[in-house]
Amino acid sequence: MAFNLEYIWKSFSDDIMKMLTGYMGFITPLWIVGTIILAIDLFLGIYCMYIIMKKYRETEDINTLIFFTSGLSLFISLGILTVLNFAFPTSYMTELRQSLAITGLLSAVTSMTILDLFAFRSTYPEHVKLLTAFVVILSVIFAGASIWAGIEGPPSIMYHPTLLIISYCTLIGPAAIGPAIFFYYAIKVKKEDKPKSDLSFTFGLGLLLAVISVISELGMISAEVFVMTVFRFLGLAFIIIFVIVWKMPDWYKRMIGWSD
Repeated sequence: MAFNLEYIWKSFSDDIMKMLTGYMGFITPLWIVGTIILAIDLFLGIYCMYIIMKKYRETEDINTLIFFTSGLSLFISLGILTVLNFAFPTSYMTELRQSLAITGLLSAVTSMTILDLFAFRSTYPEHVKLLTAFVVILSVIFAGASIWAGIEGPPSIMYHPTLLIISYCTLIGPAAIGPAIFFYYAIKVKKEDKPKSDLSFTFGLGLLLAVISVISELGMISAEVFVMTVFRFLGLAFIIIFVIVWKMPDWYKRMIGWSD
């Protein structure tokens, strides 16, 4: 079936006009606050990436490079969130918004999978292959379901009960196992090595906040502005935590009793 370019252009133009008409009504003081927080997240994210890359150049530690790679993928997700926030703040152009959201979610899941690899190598390197295989399988299933949803036609397909069950079941693993591993390791080594335990707990807390922040916002593109703003504060929190654990300022070393 041939494309009707005139019809496509007219539909696109109508969507643009509707979006622009609703744009000014959507902008509120709370939306501005949320946007400022999101911008701070991006700038702090760049600074955090700089610290991690500097650390890698000094140590050439493969784990540091793995974390940096995960950060790049997460940064793509934050970039997509920024595009959705600035360019599509209304309910118009729903299909394009949903496609962007799926892309951002896939990038976030990729980031979580790499973060899980970092967690496995940092805590239980002897089980890296088995744990990583488990997480990769779940992530591939989730990616396949998301891509299928996009091909079938967003947004209605995304709310199909079977797809929702598959998505949530396969997302829980990559999202939860990284923080859980760090928390478990922190408890296990607390009596033997308290500084390492505290550092592990801090990494786990940062990962947990990152998972909640990114997935929640990607999953609530049309949610209330207040709810999205709250989760952006979580985004600010996890980036600050990562800056602290990678920069290791003197006050933090003293707090956990860390010695180089």
